[in-house]
Amino acid sequence: MDHDKPLVWLRGEIKTSPFSQEARLEAGFLLRRLQQGGHVLDLWMNYQTARPNS
Repeated sequence: MDHDKPLVWLRGEIKTSPFSQEARLEAGFLLRRLQQGGHVLDLWMNYQTARPNS
């Protein structure tokens, strides 16, 4: 896929706590991979095993 769609973060649309900078980066990374054809479960499992413990 050559043309990625931009990710837009909305504020005030959902009644949840705001994402931290780190959470936005993680979510953006996973959303971009999903947009490029990855499967949600595969992405999440691979990401969790590759991610260092915080």
